[in-house]
Formats: sequence, C-alpha cells, structure tokens
Amino acid sequence: MPGQVAAWLIEQVGWDGEGPLDLSSRLVLVPTRQSGRRLREALAVAAADRDQAVFAPKVLVPESLPAEVARRPAVASRDQILVAWIRVLLESHPSEYRAVFPVDPPRRDEAWARRLAGRLSRVQNELAAGGLRMVDVLSAPDMPETARWRELARLESRFDALLAEHGVCAQVVANQAGLDAVQPPAGIESVVVAGCPDPNPVAVRYLEALSPSVPIEVLVYGPCTTAGREAFDPWGRPIPERWVDRRLELANFETQVRLGADPAQLAKMVAERALAEPNPEEWLALAMVDPQITASLVGEFEDRGEKVFLPEGEPWRQGALFGLLQALAKLVESADCRSVGNLLRCPDVMLALEQSGEGGIGADTLLRHWDRVLENHLVQNLDEAITQADTFPRLQAALRVVEGWVSALQNEVFADVAVALPAAILGDQTVTSDGLLAEGARRWVEVVARLKEAVNLMPNLARSEQWQLALDGFAEGTRYGPRAPDA
Repeated sequence: MPGQVAAWLIEQVGWDGEGPLDLSSRLVLVPTRQSGRRLREALAVAAADRDQAVFAPKVLVPESLPAEVARRPAVASRDQILVAWIRVLLESHPSEYRAVFPVDPPRRDEAWARRLAGRLSRVQNELAAGGLRMVDVLSAPDMPETARWRELARLESRFDALLAEHGVCAQVVANQAGLDAVQPPAGIESVVVAGCPDPNPVAVRYLEALSPSVPIEVLVYGPCTTAGREAFDPWGRPIPERWVDRRLELANFETQVRLGADPAQLAKMVAERALAEPNPEEWLALAMVDPQITASLVGEFEDRGEKVFLPEGEPWRQGALFGLLQALAKLVESADCRSVGNLLRCPDVMLALEQSGEGGIGADTLLRHWDRVLENHLVQNLDEAITQADTFPRLQAALRVVEGWVSALQNEVFADVAVALPAAILGDQTVTSDGLLAEGARRWVEVVARLKEAVNLMPNLARSEQWQLALDGFAEGTRYGPRAPDA
C-alpha cells in the first residue's frame, strides 16, 4: 500500500528522475503514523534509485489535521484536563448531582477525584472523536439516562469555565472554533487522503471546510470497478449497506487456512512454518488479532533460539525507570517499611547506595540485614528501622541516605525533587543517548514540566497526587527498543 501511494504521487507530479522528487506542495493524510513512516521510506527509496533526493510531502494522520489547517484557541494538556476535573469534583457536592452520584463516596478526597477525573476524561475523548461534548448527547434521539447526561453537562460547563480562566480549552471546543477559519497550510497546493477507511468525523468536517480552497483527492484500496467505487463514500469510507451481502472468496481455503486448538498450538504451527525456510527475518511478518497469542508466539520462537522484534513496543510501565519512580512516589505519603523495602529492592537504588559508599557490602547482604531488622524488631517505619539497625552499621548508613531522600520527597516542591532525586540516584550510571533509559528520562522530564504547568489550576494539590498524576502520564504510551538485525 505505501508503495502504491508513492507510485501514484510520483505519477501525479510527472517526475522523470531528472532533478529532485519534489512533493513538498502536497499534504497527505494516512491512517497511522507507521504508515506515514513507510510512505516516506518508499518515496526515499524511489528517489535513491535514480540517485536523487526527495522533498517529502507533509504527512499527517486525520486526528492531526485540525491543528494544521486552522488557527484554534490554546488546547489544554492532558494534565490540565485532569487537574481541572479534580478541582471541579472536589468543589461540587454529590448531593447536587444525584443522577451522577446516587451514593456519596466513602472517601471524597483527591485520590477519589483523580480516579473519577480519568473516567470523565475518557468519556470526553470518546465523544470528541465525533466532535461532541456532553451537552450534545442530550439532543440525540432516544438517549437513555438523560438526567445523568444533563448533570454531566453541568459539571462539564464548570470544567470549561475553569479552563477558560487559565486561557485554554478542551480540544473539542478548539476544533469547533477552528472550523470558522480553515485554510491550507502555507505552500500546500493539494491534499490527498490515502487509504483512510475510517477518518474521524472531526477530520471529515475539516476536509469539507478545506475543499473549496484546495483540491482534495481520495485514494481507496479496493476493486477498480464501478461496484467497487460505489462501495465507498466520497471520503473513502466503506458504505456498510454495500458490504453486508458480499461473500469473501478465499482461494484454496482448505490448504491455506489451518486451525489450532489454542494459542500454544497456533504458536507451534506458526514457528514450524516460519523456520521451514531460511532467513525468515528477511521475508516474514506476523499479524495477531488476539494479544494472548503474542506471548505464546514470542515464547515459542525464543525457545527455538530465535530473536523476536515487537513493532508495537512495550508499555513504559514495564520499564525499570517506572519501577524506580513508583517506589519513590510511595514514600511521599508514608515512609513505612513496606515502601522502604520496595525502594531498596530497586537495582538502581542498590547501585546508587553502593557507589555512594553507604552500602558497601553488596545488595544481597544489605537486604538480608534489612529482613533481619524487620523480623527481630517488628519495626513499622523508616525512623524505627534506623534506630534498630545499630547492629548493622552499613545498613543503618544506607537507611540514613534513604531518610534524606524521603525528607526531600515530602518537603520539597514536586517539580524540583521529581527530576533531581531520580537524576541523583541514576547519576553515576553510563547511559547511551539513544537507549531506553535516556529516552525514559527525557519523557519523565517532559511529563513533570507539563504537570508543573497544570498544577496552576489547583495550587494546593497534594504532592502525593502530583506524583500519581505524573506516573499515570509517564505510563501512558509505549517505548520502542532497537530492532536486532536478525530478529
């Protein structure tokens, strides 16, 4: 598909290989960022084959179109939205919104508000994909629970007012405002919608607003027949009524489709087929519709001595940096022995203590001494542990270092200590600039900076909640490791 789109674009500009391939005047919408990368790669390969350079088109996913073609109000960040919801929920009594809160929560604190803020934000995001706000749901025909939606709309109006006080707004509000001033980006002379079978309604509205001022062409992957063309609407979306009665004819179904009883059997079948021919890393890619199959496939290949690359990446939550940050966050509220023990079991913490000269006896011995103190004295918190660790002087010295960390966590400004303390713990390690740890560190610094700005909406937000919001933001998304050449 990217190769076909690249060939079509080259044909449209009539490039003959003389001089650079110039597509800089085109804006191309593609379904995913990965497909955009592959399109740029296909164009670069085509130009390189003629020993030429390429001036690539501007490539976007549909969700990014409004920000490129309209001057919109400033959009609130994820953290500003969550902090605004936390404040609105804490300042709104449940008795005023009984359709939303039929029963008072057991504890109406910041932790409760943060969890509910996340749920309300997700509802907003789902509605925003269709260009809707909570108040718009009330106008939908036969909408159930209108009383609840009416109260949610009231809460959202307070949320909007709070954001407006700080000069920002929700993205759906910005998108609605931007529709009044749509124009092509500077230098763009045409727009191509390439293989986007399900652009969100907001993007379609912006394309409709853009169409009078710039030519828009829609590329659809499908049969080149009249019936095939009639199966899609003008924006390349399949028309359901034209597809429900179609039969999918699969040639050689009995020989090409094989059934497995469970993920383990399927993984074995795939591995045997993949390794039946040499160099599978050069020709094989696997697509799984069920995440449960992925683990079985990875395990099967690794058992056979093969390396596996997962292009979808791994959650940041699984990384060592997240574990360290989570252990530090637990100490903000309470330096109990469980939280301290979790921190001591972080490899980076043990390495930092040993390098500071306060451990000195190795991680295993230090942890054994820690367990002895817990067993012999039934201590409850860090202060008691330091007192009772007098028979293990190196453990006691290490715990005093941790005591200094706890003091900083509980007393210093979140945005300062959240960056400075992990940096101090990791500071003596050798880190490659393109490694996962360096990428994670950059990501954490960005998350903390965004939250620092968001807290202006609620300056009295507790440190522990700031840490939790930052951790949640850091854990969102995926980290991508390097691909081994033979994976």
